[in-house]
Amino acid sequence: GTDFAHDGTVLISERLLPDYFPWRNQNGEPLGVVDIGLVKAKPKTDLVALCNQLRHLAPEQIEVYRTADLIHQELRFWSRSTPIGVIFGIGTIMGLVVGAIICYQIQFTDITDHMPEFATLKAMGYRPGYFWSVILCQSFYLACIGFVPGAALAWGLYSLLAEASGLIMQMTLGRLALVWLLTLVMCLLSGVLAIRKLFRTDPASLF
Repeated sequence: GTDFAHDGTVLISERLLPDYFPWRNQNGEPLGVVDIGLVKAKPKTDLVALCNQLRHLAPEQIEVYRTADLIHQELRFWSRSTPIGVIFGIGTIMGLVVGAIICYQIQFTDITDHMPEFATLKAMGYRPGYFWSVILCQSFYLACIGFVPGAALAWGLYSLLAEASGLIMQMTLGRLALVWLLTLVMCLLSGVLAIRKLFRTDPASLF
């Protein structure tokens, strides 16, 4: 399949390898140059001990990983050490910053527009906890309303990108949960910043 570095991968036999890729080894030995080797272990094998044993055979020439560790290292490499990973990281941070500013403006404007009503409630003796509950509930509803169409749009864009580029784009439940959590934190933080105007205002000055 396609990835960010290659257009595809082909599996061929050891006998055909020197015919199609002669530059891999000038001596004509297809296994003379190896990038990745796969070792199949028997069931109930201590994989950590096996990795250490293989690593000691040539500690300066080979690296041995379990499958899960290799996948984690590949993901970390693409997300931290490549331009495409840095671009995605910056895009995520910028999305959070812009989203927080928009949410702050929405809630700040709403509080400003309803200051007479909030002042009346403060004058009637409503405690700060009531206003906290109102603003934080509003932040929660804002996160829900924004997340649902955003997730649906992202799902459609994933499908379009996968079909156009050949890359495997998967919207997993874990990724959705992470985005939902970040969206909720972003909206709650915006609400906490916006509510300061309410507590700084003297109710008597509004009448």
